[in-house]
Amino acid sequence: GYEVGILSVASGNTLLLSGGVLTLEDASCIDDLSISGGSLVANADAQIGLLSLSAGAMGGSGVLTAGRETTWSGGTLGTGGGRMIVAGPLRIIEGSQKSIRDYTLENAASVTVSADQIDFYDGARIDNAGVFDLQSDLFLTHVSGITGVFTNAAGATVHKTAGAGTAGFHLPLDNNGEVGVAAGTLAFDGGGNHTGGFTDRKSVV
Repeated sequence: GYEVGILSVASGNTLLLSGGVLTLEDASCIDDLSISGGSLVANADAQIGLLSLSAGAMGGSGVLTAGRETTWSGGTLGTGGGRMIVAGPLRIIEGSQKSIRDYTLENAASVTVSADQIDFYDGARIDNAGVFDLQSDLFLTHVSGITGVFTNAAGATVHKTAGAGTAGFHLPLDNNGEVGVAAGTLAFDGGGNHTGGFTDRKSVV
């Protein structure tokens, strides 16, 4: 693997990672990052413009901020106990297996999901402070280790707008915002705390 200090990839240039391990130990700025294999380990804060994760992994103990547009079609977020802040639109689309391990995905903007499953390991979590739009029959599933959680902050929204079947939270959902169903069924069997609201145009179970 490669261990680097400050890494700067200027506007108009793309960093492609398809194998091996790239470790960032100092604050870095990457305009365009595409990961199709290998691992990016960010142990310091990093700013990323465009981000694509289709395989491999990205994690570390630092804070990654994705500022423009992110596409997640496969691979792993984690490990390392750090977090990724999504400050621009995130699309989670069909592709290969997706998992979060000992890591936090924090949405501060908008997420649209057309994938069917995200697996959670070792205390992984999604913290939603924006809009999380389920456009498929997605299952968020705790697999092993410390049970993870999905939090929906006050003022935030989780809604299912497409998919005639069932989407489900197989892990705790802590809802302080709004949860809505406009298509299909949204199921909760992982427990959690609910002080927010529910808008049911279809079915919540």
